[in-house]
Amino acid sequence: MRRFGSLAVCLLAAVSPVAAAGLAVVNAAGYTAALAPEIIATAFGSDLAVGSGASTTVAVQDSAGIVRAATLLYAFPRQIAFVIPAATAPGPASVIATSGDGTVSSAVVQISAVAPGLFSANANGQGVAAAVAVQGQTASLVFTCGAAPPAVPQTYPTFYFSSY
Repeated sequence: MRRFGSLAVCLLAAVSPVAAAGLAVVNAAGYTAALAPEIIATAFGSDLAVGSGASTTVAVQDSAGIVRAATLLYAFPRQIAFVIPAATAPGPASVIATSGDGTVSSAVVQISAVAPGLFSANANGQGVAAAVAVQGQTASLVFTCGAAPPAVPQTYPTFYFSSY
């Protein structure tokens, strides 16, 4: 408060949290809505991270009302990736992302018991798998599949799934 003669002036400043913004959450393997505990999810929005994204957090509130922190894999201003917490109950859930500057983005998603997804070479969850063929101690990327089986015995393919 400041006094000007007999007149007193008081200025009040209200600090309000940053309004919640929209968030689109998908299965990272095929960009579908199929989500389940322990899968990798990708979320798209705006102001999801500041700088390196180290201070961004993600929480999931499940159908039982329990809020769990999700493991953040990476954060950029318009995209983040995280793992849906293991004990998340099936049913409707809220995903809440909070960036380092306090911007809150949220989405309501549907959690299923399982939601397998295969990471593919063309990034849409269909077609050729993003896989590694391991022979002995060497590894080579596989982006196309031939009709003939590998000529070299002891070849073990490794596929990347979003759930197990």
